Amino acid sequence: MAATNERVVADRHSGLALWGYDPVAYHLEGAARQGSAKYELAHANVVWRFVNAGNLAAFKEAPDDYMPAFGGHDPSAVARKAAVPGNPEVFAVWSGRLLLFRNEASRERFFTDPANAFRAAESGWDEAARTLPR
Repeated sequence: MAATNERVVADRHSGLALWGYDPVAYHLEGAARQGSAKYELAHANVVWRFVNAGNLAAFKEAPDDYMPAFGGHDPSAVARKAAVPGNPEVFAVWSGRLLLFRNEASRERFFTDPANAFRAAESGWDEAARTLPR
């Protein structure tokens, strides 16, 4: 599972995690949905937005279940030890984990062998994370 200390992809101007997309909606609705300023929560050094109070409560109760793997960085790039932010509209929920990809081609490559692709990203994450600003 994701550790809450993973550096999460965020809009550098607003500080919004996942550019304001609701991390719970990916899991519950299978959709990328913009959250509302009405439902915000600061967690893991970023601000998360949610579409409703129920999604905010679910995240607050179990953030590790909803935070994106690899902090929202593209797992294909992470496997190569590079931290490339994923696009919040190019996603998948695989094996209970939210994955963001930089583009459709990267997503398709991942799904040619997802188990091995995920393991490769897990192996590359520590090194990729070291390249991120603190």
